[in-house]
Amino acid sequence: MIKDFLRHSIIYTVGVFLTRGISFLLLPLYTRVLSPNDYGLISILSSVAALILPFLTLELTQAIGIYYSESKSEEERVSYYSTAFWFILVSNICYALIFYNCYQHLNYGFLSSITNKSIVLIVFLGTAINTVFNILQSQLLWRQKSVQYSSITIASVLLTIVLTIYLVLELRWGAMGVFLASLFGNLLGALLSFYATRDCIKAEFNLSKLKQLLSFSAPLIPSNLGFYAFLYIDQLLVNHYLGMGSAGIYAVACRFVIVVNLVLYAVGSALPPFIYQNHQKIQTKTSLEFITRLFVVFAFLIVLGLLLAGQDIILLFATPAYLGAAKLISILALATFIININIFTPGLIIAKRSGIISSLNVLAAILNLGLCFYLIPKYGIEGAALSSLISAIVYGVSYFLISQRLYRIDYQPIRFVGALATFVLLYYCFYQYNLSFSKLLWADLIEKLFLGAIITMLFLLLALKPSEWSRIFAFGQSKLPRKVLN
Repeated sequence: MIKDFLRHSIIYTVGVFLTRGISFLLLPLYTRVLSPNDYGLISILSSVAALILPFLTLELTQAIGIYYSESKSEEERVSYYSTAFWFILVSNICYALIFYNCYQHLNYGFLSSITNKSIVLIVFLGTAINTVFNILQSQLLWRQKSVQYSSITIASVLLTIVLTIYLVLELRWGAMGVFLASLFGNLLGALLSFYATRDCIKAEFNLSKLKQLLSFSAPLIPSNLGFYAFLYIDQLLVNHYLGMGSAGIYAVACRFVIVVNLVLYAVGSALPPFIYQNHQKIQTKTSLEFITRLFVVFAFLIVLGLLLAGQDIILLFATPAYLGAAKLISILALATFIININIFTPGLIIAKRSGIISSLNVLAAILNLGLCFYLIPKYGIEGAALSSLISAIVYGVSYFLISQRLYRIDYQPIRFVGALATFVLLYYCFYQYNLSFSKLLWADLIEKLFLGAIITMLFLLLALKPSEWSRIFAFGQSKLPRKVLN
């Protein structure tokens, strides 16, 4: 299981790094061409688009994964997928037509300060196309066609990058150019995905199967709405309290956290198919415990690295105008790791307790909203980051405890506690004292990388058992050429 999981994770990471990390890859361009106010506008519209996404997808991609894995024949799988695809396609066409006739009258809430309503139209139509793209890609995901999945993703991203550079850098279209490039990139991806999955799409619509799918996915709509609200409400409230310039700085910090999201998405794409198909095997629980332990260490190292090199990273990828984002990156990264604990605690999904998942997500969003109202006026953009972290901890601990009761995995508590205590100590020291070894940016980064290597070995010694070290060394020797071993 672990070998297959790692193979698919690596393939997914390549494609997902490009598609989900496009805003990170283009960050040097954005921060040098766009002001914090313009970047704040992009952040606000992206956040609003994310909040409407659960209503467009109806969370059918998750339902397809469950029923696709449980289907006993290929005909039944095709029936489920075809029903979901046609339903999503028709509903999004209806949504696009309705929105086209209404968008000029959107003058409420977070959209009231946007004078150019055409950009709102581009954003919302692009979201509809992205929804169809996602439902098509989900078929490749659940069939474990990771190479096709990543190839189509890369093609979509390359077009988006080329168009973004031309529209933003050459034509100076600003935020409009960013969203137009994204729209055409998603359109290309949707067309290629449709071609790749054409054999699985039949002229079939089964109402009873749609009811089955919606019975699972419908409770997840408020759940994922709460999840996206948790992720984006802080950005919207930063704009409300502190202005679009501060929203732009906060958005830059969030873009660096995309690196964390990329890894989580790759793991979350590769791991569920193996868990759902093999969760009754004892070996699955053992493998999942080992993967989780390694991933926790990886998360701690990433967060510490982002904290240690925060200012250097900002100066390397952005401009001094965005230095206020430096310390926020590690806080938001830690919150992101914690909120995605459900990847490694599958009990609620296996038991199909979507109602509990929905409740936890909504409660996390409400808690984050309340904390934002209290902490942002008091502590500024650091208050927004702290709100996300506190609500993520409450959510993650609650999800883990409930999931463990439904699908118990025997973790190694002593090793987890030891790694956690070391992490907290190092994080406190790095946060209080801004370590800087050299005045030269590259020299400072190299010296911090050396310190990071030492810390990495410390965490691995805490997290791994002696027998696991032996297995790792044996695996490494088996992969080395014989000339090297001799």
